[in-house]
Amino acid sequence: MPVFLEATIEFYIKYKKKIALSASGVAFLILLFFIVIGQFILEGMKVSLDAFLVSGGVI
Repeated sequence: MPVFLEATIEFYIKYKKKIALSASGVAFLILLFFIVIGQFILEGMKVSLDAFLVSGGVI
């Protein structure tokens, strides 16, 4: 949030809202992409979700 506020300090409120909405949309699409592709990668490597969760917890 502080980075967004500092980066958009010279913009009007209308443009700040537009930038925030588009950034949120892009972030959502990136997360959705990695959810779908990540599942295929895990299945291709034959790694179960439980094993992935345990290894993430250890790290």
